[in-house]
Amino acid sequence: MTERAESEETQELFIAELQSQLAQARREALQAKREALAAQHGIPAELIALLRAEDSEQLAQDAALLARAMRARGAQGVLGHAAEPAAPDLSWLRERLSGRANPFGRGGVRWQDE
Repeated sequence: MTERAESEETQELFIAELQSQLAQARREALQAKREALAAQHGIPAELIALLRAEDSEQLAQDAALLARAMRARGAQGVLGHAAEPAAPDLSWLRERLSGRANPFGRGGVRWQDE
């Protein structure tokens, strides 16, 4: 009986080892798929971890959504730079330094002859 118990334990250890190797191979394959999808959609390596789906189809959808969001944000960044405020109007300073300044403010005061 001891030989049979030992062979069953050996088989269980062997099965556990095979299951561990299979799980490791699945994790590696999923990581390779994430990296391939990220490269396909132009997703930077730092953001690959955001692709967490386990299903291939869901993973592809997530990669497409992330890429679309990145493009939209990139387009907003370009527009954001175009919408920056213009330089302040310093024409009043030029007038003041030129001696043509109105001593009563920018609104102007009109002197009338009496």
